[in-house]
Amino acid sequence: MRRLPRRLRRQLSVVRFRVRVWVFRHKLGIAPLRNVLTDRKYGGWSGGSRTSTHADLGANLFGSVHYYELPRIFSARNGLEITPSDVLVDIGCGKGRVINWWLGLGLANRIIGLEIEELLAIEARKRLQRYPNVHIVAGDAIDSLPVDGTVFWLFNPFTVGTTGRTRMEQLSARLTELYGDGSSLRLVLYRPRHVEVFRDDSRWDVRLISGLGLFYDTAVVTPRPRPG
Repeated sequence: MRRLPRRLRRQLSVVRFRVRVWVFRHKLGIAPLRNVLTDRKYGGWSGGSRTSTHADLGANLFGSVHYYELPRIFSARNGLEITPSDVLVDIGCGKGRVINWWLGLGLANRIIGLEIEELLAIEARKRLQRYPNVHIVAGDAIDSLPVDGTVFWLFNPFTVGTTGRTRMEQLSARLTELYGDGSSLRLVLYRPRHVEVFRDDSRWDVRLISGLGLFYDTAVVTPRPRPG
């Protein structure tokens, strides 16, 4: 049998990927339906996809996690149980879906969403304004990091390539500057692009979580204890 033309092979590859997404990530449409129903409790649709207007700064396109994925990640089994003293930070919060889920747990913790796209930040702030423990900050997350954050959520916020990697390096440096040894600091990277920035730095420990049944990998990054 002759090899298929390159163009047809590419098209088949795209089809296979989309089928895989629909079956394994979207759960045959059940996950998107749950997203819609849950989002309605918090003022409207928090999903979608949108190209960033700050790609030159290494900001990735806007996208949202499915609700079913979050309890599989944030669990005591993974060392990611949220305590009453935690300050929760969503880097690249978009319209605020992860914040919705944290609120759905009944948490009274201080919650901070950082979003470089001003229109998305305004939308999230308007929807969540009835929650006094939630603060949405528009602007560069690296410049806007709170000084008391303990749990940071990152869903692939930076682009592939040199610019995105540089941004992750800047984030690592800023976290080190702000938190010192940061013994209680936990970074949760879902689809952990550029995780090697932390893995190759002796100041950080990186742990990959497996067996969660998720479409993307998850990494937990914590500061390595300093001698003395």
